[in-house]
Amino acid sequence: MVRYSRGAAFGIEDHPTRAILGGVTAVFLNSLARVLFILVGVLGLTGCQGIRYLVPQHSREEAKAPLTMVVGKSFTALKTPARMPVPGGFWLGLASEDAEVVAVETVDGAMGSSRVILHARREGAARLHYVNRFVVAGDALTTAEADRLRSHSLEAFTVTVLPAP
Repeated sequence: MVRYSRGAAFGIEDHPTRAILGGVTAVFLNSLARVLFILVGVLGLTGCQGIRYLVPQHSREEAKAPLTMVVGKSFTALKTPARMPVPGGFWLGLASEDAEVVAVETVDGAMGSSRVILHARREGAARLHYVNRFVVAGDALTTAEADRLRSHSLEAFTVTVLPAP
């Protein structure tokens, strides 16, 4: 009786230990491939984008240039990619010293990404601050005192709101 095996063509005989190790190795490699695929997908969709400063002349190095808006208009000022839940982490946001002139709305998206929108409410000028949302969080982003914002400010700029035409 002739016995055929998967490894017979290569001179490898069937052995129970080899079958078990081969199965374990296949499961491990399959799991590793899935994890790598997911990581590449997540990084490709979110992590590689980085923080996008949408205020003209604002970047990671310099964010002091003033902005002019018109009453009743909105402007997306900042987009942040997914954040990792790390204790003491960093999540960039904006906060206004005078929310009655310029209100800041943060729209949280999938996987921790966010979009920061400025709303020009009435004529005047307001000082806006780039802040770490983990330090100045929640309602404090809209109602924080000016002194507290200044103490946590990473950079600040002025928004001038003009009357509607």
